[in-house]
Amino acid sequence: MAEERIEDQKEDRQENRSRPEDARQTEPREDVLAALAAELRRGCPVAVNYSDLDNFKSVNDRLGHHVGDRCVEEFTKLLTGIAEGRGKVYRRYATGDEFVVILPNFITTEAAAVAERVRATVEASQIGGPVAVTASLGVYGSDLGPATDAAELLRLADRMMYQAKQAKNTVASPATTARTLGPAELSRSLDQWMRESGERWERVARDRISGENRALYYAWGSWSIAYAVGAIPERLSLPELLQAMEKMPSQTRCFRPWRVPAAAEKRPYPFERALECWAAASPDGFSPDFWRVSPQLKMFYLRKHEEDEILGAGHVLPASRKLLIHRPIWRIGECVIHAARLSRALHLPPSTVAFRARWTGLLGRHLAGKPEDGLDPRHECRQESVESTATATTADIEEKLHEVVATLVPPLYEAFDLFRMEDRTIRLEIANMLADCAAEEQAGRNILLKS
Repeated sequence: MAEERIEDQKEDRQENRSRPEDARQTEPREDVLAALAAELRRGCPVAVNYSDLDNFKSVNDRLGHHVGDRCVEEFTKLLTGIAEGRGKVYRRYATGDEFVVILPNFITTEAAAVAERVRATVEASQIGGPVAVTASLGVYGSDLGPATDAAELLRLADRMMYQAKQAKNTVASPATTARTLGPAELSRSLDQWMRESGERWERVARDRISGENRALYYAWGSWSIAYAVGAIPERLSLPELLQAMEKMPSQTRCFRPWRVPAAAEKRPYPFERALECWAAASPDGFSPDFWRVSPQLKMFYLRKHEEDEILGAGHVLPASRKLLIHRPIWRIGECVIHAARLSRALHLPPSTVAFRARWTGLLGRHLAGKPEDGLDPRHECRQESVESTATATTADIEEKLHEVVATLVPPLYEAFDLFRMEDRTIRLEIANMLADCAAEEQAGRNILLKS
């Protein structure tokens, strides 16, 4: 099956290059090599973005070559608009849909950010009409080596583009190639990360939360989730990871896990080869979003139970002793989606993700909801904490989100006198959450197209 897909891609590329039938039109254009060689002689960094349209052959086959020509024209306009002021666009061959952008004074990671904007813009623009035309882009810069001349640098960028074509609608570069952890190693890595991050949270909380409030906070408890991605980037710095997180969509309107605050006093900071962030909502340290992330794509997020109300600094109400029945579905769902979107933002290949969720401060809490939920107020939790685990693949997390959430949240509900959350309820809440995410994403695309 893999061999058939590769052959299809080869045929697609050859078809795109070779209309009309003139063998000279499939020869590389010398002006591309000359321009790249000139930049290399200057001795400054230069990067190449090599792009190719996905499903372009289907446009020609289904809609005709005249529609294919218009599709390429639209792509050229988009590419030129994004490259303006940064570099120059070249058509790689006399015909076809492969283009090269030469970016002087760009290193590979910077060029990958430009490539990601191209990819996202093409996806949002629907230049193929009824055919879902997207772009696959390969990135390579002279800062990485070992390119000795223009032809070699172009070849390396082409190789990255071919790697991107395996998944389609993605960006590939040496900075984002990854090694893969097996299931057992991934599980061990996540267990250790969850334990270390919990201990780190306790140390930070002791420093940040005042003595009186600290005792109350620990008594009330919190919920946390961690995940580890099996595809580990070989070259990913903390600044690059932070930049990728900042550019991710806001997901739902009311909640954004692993958000990156803009305020200077809440900005993430490095600690022991990881980034961590404390974004408390009040001066006394209550209502924090606390998270830790590592370049090995291990993520930890913790938050107090939102049901426990705060009057203000120094004025704390008793814990509500409630757990709102629908909230865990949304919160866990939003955190699970984050894994897929971060992998996409970093242009990683599809891989397994391991999740672990934990709720504390549950002893004596009751399930609460809307009147139509028909909850029995006697559904009480008689244990202090609950943990659950799940695995998924980044390629289909969003498609199978219900299955992942339906694995992670039932152990929590069962702790409340064996309460059984109906599967249809989980499906409905996930559908509502995804609709909210889609509205936010569309708003982001509209801003992107106007920029």
